[in-house]
Amino acid sequence: MSFLVLTNPVITFGGTISTGLGGVDFSDHIASITLLTTHEILDVTPVKEGTIYKEVIAGVGTNSVSFEFYQDFANNSLEEFFGGVPPYTVEPNRIGTKVTCFVKPVSQVISAQNPEYRFTVLVTDWTPLNSAVGQISTIGVTWPISGEIQKFIL
Repeated sequence: MSFLVLTNPVITFGGTISTGLGGVDFSDHIASITLLTTHEILDVTPVKEGTIYKEVIAGVGTNSVSFEFYQDFANNSLEEFFGGVPPYTVEPNRIGTKVTCFVKPVSQVISAQNPEYRFTVLVTDWTPLNSAVGQISTIGVTWPISGEIQKFIL
């Protein structure tokens, strides 16, 4: 059995899903990441005498991603990219828009042992500042993924 200690993931936003090229690398701004796939639970329990347990099937699936970012107000960094509050800088406000995202567990070549996940997130919210005196400012978000999560292993 092998174990993965997440020490050097690669997380980029923007770019092209089909090629995996382009985008802005925010790998050094990530404290944690979680990819989640879940399905609605549909009750198909028949109405009959003696039924004591529900019967269920999987409905439509939903994908989401959660990030905990280390905040950064520098040029070409998080606040400028996601544009949480006006006045907007060079980049447009991305709240309410779809952004491509690429995630690799390790900063090495894509392989069966190091897959790259590609997907499009809907940026639904942004918290420009979240901290207490003497603490690191982090931003926790959970964004829905539009469509499927593609896994590339080359």
